[in-house]
Amino acid sequence: MITRDGKLIGRFENDDVFKTRVSALYASYGDRSDCGFYVQKNGRGQITAVISDVDKNINISCLPSADISELKEFLYFIGCRSLMCRSDVHDMLGFDFKKVGFVVEKSSCSSPPKKPSSLLTPQYSEFSYKSVYKILKACGFELPPYYMWLSDIALRAKHKTAGVYLLRENGTDASTVSELFIAENAVMLGAVGTLPSFRGMGLAGQLVTYAADKNIICGRRAELLCEEKRLSFYLSLGFNVVGEWKQ
Repeated sequence: MITRDGKLIGRFENDDVFKTRVSALYASYGDRSDCGFYVQKNGRGQITAVISDVDKNINISCLPSADISELKEFLYFIGCRSLMCRSDVHDMLGFDFKKVGFVVEKSSCSSPPKKPSSLLTPQYSEFSYKSVYKILKACGFELPPYYMWLSDIALRAKHKTAGVYLLRENGTDASTVSELFIAENAVMLGAVGTLPSFRGMGLAGQLVTYAADKNIICGRRAELLCEEKRLSFYLSLGFNVVGEWKQ
């Protein structure tokens, strides 16, 4: 049975990147009427899947025992613009996909995180969300208009379920990484980019390593979704492949 009850998401015994996304989204948006957060239970009352629906962009985290047929029927009932979940679950649900890649994870670091000397966060007066947006656009990210993007990231940052880092090099805001989804036991990093003229200097590697290790020291594993062309970069930073995803 699938019911709308986001308060039960924290009881779901499945620690994967998709639960991280669902948990962080619920902590940000709560029980707003324009969002939906759902749990699937089996006949014994065990939670077998959790689902987030924000603007018809769906995330699903589920156990192997989840009722896939019920999930598929439910998704057709509520409608979805995009669906993100494990590749095998996506295949069983039978939806089309446009993107596919790897789930990578880093759960330990050998030393305290080294903060880059020119690191900026929103707490600094020099920090510019516009610079972050400009870098991501220059890297080819598909983003909504600036103020729509800003309202979303600012809301989640306010609820401490997201964070943004910016690295300045020779007076120019050159590289960025985001904590896209922060949950109790994990953080999903992403939106990693460097201006073309500053590539090859190791800036993105510094940022990703710092953001990952900072969270690991706080007891959170660091997760990330990447496409195959970027996999070797994250493996070189100490991440390991733990799964595959589709959207």
